[in-house]
Amino acid sequence: MIEGLYVPGLGDHQTRAEDTALRLWWRRGIYLRYAPVRWNEGNTFEEKLIKLTTHIDEIYEASGEVTLVGSSAGASAVLNAAAQQPEKIHRIVTICGKIHHPDTLPARDFEENPAFKQSLDMLPDSLDILSKTHAARTLCMTPYWDGRVPVTDATIDWAAQHRIKAAGHVLSIATAMTIGNRPACEFISTL
Repeated sequence: MIEGLYVPGLGDHQTRAEDTALRLWWRRGIYLRYAPVRWNEGNTFEEKLIKLTTHIDEIYEASGEVTLVGSSAGASAVLNAAAQQPEKIHRIVTICGKIHHPDTLPARDFEENPAFKQSLDMLPDSLDILSKTHAARTLCMTPYWDGRVPVTDATIDWAAQHRIKAAGHVLSIATAMTIGNRPACEFISTL
């Protein structure tokens, strides 16, 4: 069984149906722990990153490799965490991830979630590291259209790409985590 972490976006203080969605991944042999960053709590992103890398260490000790899946704001968190410990990361999957152009987000997002801004500020250096180590091990899943995170902001030019058969931010994430999880699971399962 492949093990890893799933990091959701800004609404991670309200658990919705993530536990049910993650069970669908388990059926495909991928056990992802739900690992919310708690974006709206007062800790800095550095403190949140330490917590994520601790989870990575635990999984790595148990299974020898770790897969990271992040949706929306969670994509920046998993990319930054992977850059901290690239030797421990098997695969990375981003789903509708806000990766580029943080200036296009409303100021309110950063006022309510200051750690998200810190994560995005750290991201260019992390992408540089990962472009050298994980180009063939990263998948960006994007919808046909997303009014919250434009598709161009959710892609990484050196990563594999997959189009989610949906439109809209929340619906596309829900699709990729449930009935549309097969491409991600197959990518993760590839050696």
